[in-house]
Amino acid sequence: MVDVRVHQAFNQPLLHLDVDRTRAVQTGFTQRDVANNLLISLSGSGQTTPTYWLNPATGVSYTIATQTPQYRIASLQDIGNIPIAGGGTARPQVLEALASVTREAHMAVVSHYDVQPVIDVFGAVQGRDLGGVAREMARILDRARQDLPRGRARGRGRRRPGRKTAWRSSPAPGRRSRPARAARSARRLRRIRAPSGPSR
Repeated sequence: MVDVRVHQAFNQPLLHLDVDRTRAVQTGFTQRDVANNLLISLSGSGQTTPTYWLNPATGVSYTIATQTPQYRIASLQDIGNIPIAGGGTARPQVLEALASVTREAHMAVVSHYDVQPVIDVFGAVQGRDLGGVAREMARILDRARQDLPRGRARGRGRRRPGRKTAWRSSPAPGRRSRPARAARSARRLRRIRAPSGPSR
């Protein structure tokens, strides 16, 4: 096999934001206020407060979004200085007064088979037929399955039980399966053997 790789990346950079809810409530803010202000600065106001401008000459409406320039957010200190404003009489605060920001690593892709998390290993075939490589991979997986801890499993292509058998027995496009052809032949035979009534 060639180009073997793991689909899930385990070291994607991530910024974890932990809001102190007690301090936020004491200053008159909620978790939603902090999240909305952070979303406006990083992604734009189009997701929280959509605003449109209608061109009177053409009748076409345009979306107006407000966002902090990306060159103004280049460090954790810049993120901590994001202003937080809410409704009511709460005085504006900065993000670092209500939350802490830390660097972490996280999975870039999370895959599941039914409800069980899985790790996908992809590979390609070169110079050999796919069926021969699949048979050899099945023997390797069967030997490795004996050393797995309880509750773990290894699969090949996430194939459901009976999928391979069903694929082999499925008729080609435009062709009838054997049971269908047999039933059709039996109907024809009954029509041929059916006695004809008296002619009038």
